[in-house]
Amino acid sequence: MGTTISLASPGGNKGAVAVLSSVTATTANTAAGGLLITANTINTSGTVFSTIEIRGRMIKTGVAGNCTMRMYFNTTPDLTGTPVLLGTHTSSAANIHAQFVRQVYIDKTNTIVFNAVQNANTDDTENAAGRTVITNATSIDYTSNLYLVLAVQNGSAADNTSPTLWYSKTHGY
Repeated sequence: MGTTISLASPGGNKGAVAVLSSVTATTANTAAGGLLITANTINTSGTVFSTIEIRGRMIKTGVAGNCTMRMYFNTTPDLTGTPVLLGTHTSSAANIHAQFVRQVYIDKTNTIVFNAVQNANTDDTENAAGRTVITNATSIDYTSNLYLVLAVQNGSAADNTSPTLWYSKTHGY
C-alpha cells in the first residue's frame, strides 16, 4: 500500500498523502493502494456537507503505451468487493507525468463527484475526452471505514508507473 503521511492543509483541513505501489509488467487495471477515511469523519448532516479534494499523480517510466488512472471509494484498499468509480483519466503514451483531480461533495442523500482543473505543471494536457465525471446517488456508508483507492492501467507492460494519492477534507460549504 505504500507510505502514508498525515497532513494538515491550509485552514486546518485534514487530509493525507500516500506514495503508492508502482505498477509494472502488466496491462491490467491494478490497485496501487489507498488512503483510509476513518468512519464518521465525513459529515452527512444535510445542512452542512463535506468536500473532499482528491489528487492522483503519476510518473511513468517508458513511453510504450497510454496510462489510465481510476479513483474509487471502497471498503478495502484494493479493488475487491464493489468499488464505486469516482472517475477515469487517460494520458497519452508520450506523457510521463499526469495529475488527476476530483472534488467530491457529500451531503445526507448524495455523493456528487466533479472534475477539477488540473495544474499546468504536468506535461499532460487537460481535456474532457480523457476524464469521466460520475454522479453517484448510491448508498455509500460513511459511518464505516472507507478507502480512496487509486488504480493504474498501463497501456504497455513495458511501462512502469509510480503513483501518489492525496486528499484534503473540508466542511461547511
